[in-house]
Amino acid sequence: MVNSVFRNAKRAGLAGLFGAAAFASAAEIQPKTGLWQGQAELLGQSGCPPDLVAQMSEAFAREAGYGPKHIAFPAPFEPESLAGDFTWTQLGENLWRAEFQDIKDSAMGALVTDHQIDLKVLSETELEQVSSLRVTFPPALAKMLATDAPCAVNTRVIHRYAGP
Repeated sequence: MVNSVFRNAKRAGLAGLFGAAAFASAAEIQPKTGLWQGQAELLGQSGCPPDLVAQMSEAFAREAGYGPKHIAFPAPFEPESLAGDFTWTQLGENLWRAEFQDIKDSAMGALVTDHQIDLKVLSETELEQVSSLRVTFPPALAKMLATDAPCAVNTRVIHRYAGP
């Protein structure tokens, strides 16, 4: 669902006006370049059709991680090397956010997916990524799927440095 993305304007708010350096300080953590691996967990969901809930549970049981894979982080750190081709905004020290929306037209109407990813640099060797995904179904499709609410899914990935 997230593969095609409408990109937001380049860096919103203060980070957009002054650049990520506006938040830079001696406390900024620079993750190590090298092999990284991630472990994902499904934190919860609400309003999702039962079939989708079953598919998500199976997918997380089967493929709850990645790696190890080589990641080269730029200095100063920016999240683009780690997580997707998104526009990131630095919210504060070692904290970043990406928000984007995907709209897919179907015969039943527009399927709208809103995604928010928060990334916290915990140390040179550990990052925490918390994602919230909200899918709003067109009314006819929602009825067919036996749901009347948007489907909200929350996940977390802990990324850990595995070596050079």
